[in-house]
Amino acid sequence: MRMFELSGGEVKKLFNKSGILYRAFKLNESLKTMSLEDSVELLNTKGMLIKRPFLMAEHIELLGFKAKEWEKLLV
Repeated sequence: MRMFELSGGEVKKLFNKSGILYRAFKLNESLKTMSLEDSVELLNTKGMLIKRPFLMAEHIELLGFKAKEWEKLLV
């Protein structure tokens, strides 16, 4: 999974930590003990939990909003 690789192997980096669902599911604590498979399943079934924006193209991969990185690649 390219997104997982982009996060440096840390699935928690793929989660939108400021989102309502993240807080509602109390994922700050439960992700610490959740298996990788369960974490990925949660991301697959609850799209609002995915950190956005993200862009994956042949030679470009960006996760989350880092204005300077987006500007450098897209302007």
